[in-house]
Amino acid sequence: MLLYYFEYVILWVQVMRIANPITFFIPVPRLTMLVAATVLLATGCGDTDEPEYNHVRTQIVSDAFEAFDKDDPQAAVTALNRLAGISEEDFFIHRALRRAYTRDVVKTTNARLAAGDVTAAEKLISQAINTHSASPALIEASKTVTALAALDHYLESRPYENVAAAKASLAEVERYRNILHRADSYVAWLDREEARLAKARKKEIQAAVATLIEQCDQLIVAGHAGAELHFRDIASLDPDHPLPRLRRDFLTNSEALAEPLDTETTLSRPIQQAVEMIACKYWNQLPNSVIKKLYKNVYPAPSASMSGSKLKARLAAAAGKPAEALEYARQTLRHSSEIDDSFVAEIMTSAVLDKKQFTARPWRVPFPTVGDLLNQLIQIRQQNP
Repeated sequence: MLLYYFEYVILWVQVMRIANPITFFIPVPRLTMLVAATVLLATGCGDTDEPEYNHVRTQIVSDAFEAFDKDDPQAAVTALNRLAGISEEDFFIHRALRRAYTRDVVKTTNARLAAGDVTAAEKLISQAINTHSASPALIEASKTVTALAALDHYLESRPYENVAAAKASLAEVERYRNILHRADSYVAWLDREEARLAKARKKEIQAAVATLIEQCDQLIVAGHAGAELHFRDIASLDPDHPLPRLRRDFLTNSEALAEPLDTETTLSRPIQQAVEMIACKYWNQLPNSVIKKLYKNVYPAPSASMSGSKLKARLAAAAGKPAEALEYARQTLRHSSEIDDSFVAEIMTSAVLDKKQFTARPWRVPFPTVGDLLNQLIQIRQQNP
């Protein structure tokens, strides 16, 4: 009987060494003493009627040893299951079987993860926990696989519709940061991914702001009040953009619009675009000093916006250059199918004709288009310089 116990001692040492080498370790001298004591007890017994030796049991134990040596937990499970069938109440055998089974599940799970089949790995570990009592090792493995599944879902879902959707999905992955952050490679990847998303978000904002500015520009040319809403939307996306920043300064102090004209010999395109749009939108609120600086700095430069043509038409009219005012008014019409009537009347009245002359017969054409009127006026100015 003690020989059987000797077999189980050796088997248990082997199981613990292979299946869980960190938590169980018997130094070699201590193991030798244990084996020697077992042998002495077996040979020193005075009873000469020894029980019949079970060679089948010994062979199964040998098979289990070999399976553990080869790191073949599946074969170890098979051998230990046979051994458990012979010794159903044996504590050592059943505990060794649980450890071998855990090792088998973890090894198979790792193989499926290595093959890139996260779904199969997740299904395997889930079935193992539901079928057998969940050991701490299986529970920990399950958490790791779930975290990897979340990461796999994030990667497979790319490209995302926008950065906000990508960040929401990445936040689901970061729920498992206590597991994933154990891997230096994941931490390095996360740093790169967050930097990439930040760069993509910056591009998204730039594109959204550019679209809003274009729409706002059209509304200013058409004389619609909706431009105010676009100003606010642009400010919410990029408060430091020249357009909302210069507008804030202008509404506080109308002279502030002249500051970039004083400090920059050649205006950058974003600042010139902002100056043109604000000056065009709030033309009636501009001080004469600002109008003079606009004529000096903005008028000679190529327009940076549709509002620029409309602004130049007003600047030319204010400077007593009717032909140029009409030409810029025509350019404005090329950019926009809509234009406010007050602007047309302003250009005609201040730059071309007196108000009384509009009652003459040549100007009483039914339903003339703005373009027709401007073309007629240009012809008149060319024929009567």
